Amino acid sequence: KKRVLPKQQIAQSGKKARLGISMVADQFFDEVAKAKELEVNEGVIVDQVEDGSAAQYGGILPNDVIVKINSNPVRSTVDVRQLIADAKAGETLKLTVFRNGRTKDLNVTLKG
Repeated sequence: KKRVLPKQQIAQSGKKARLGISMVADQFFDEVAKAKELEVNEGVIVDQVEDGSAAQYGGILPNDVIVKINSNPVRSTVDVRQLIADAKAGETLKLTVFRNGRTKDLNVTLKG
């Protein structure tokens, strides 16, 4: 029988933080950036944003290019995964994204 924890306990049980995006694979970055005319040569392209996810609530959109997380440069999908893995559910991260020719800072509170 599965035990159901009250919501507060879940947040404190060290649940893995989730951003809720899928990313374009690093090897396709140049090709996709060129095809979508993203005018950026580094970062990670957001492919999809999950409904109801931390990313959606934080304002991340498909085709945004994540260039920094908490001032740490993002050069690959591994960087994004590592920075999210090091964070805790409930923590707010500052994501710098490149959108429509300019960078934009978004505060994203991670979900568990």
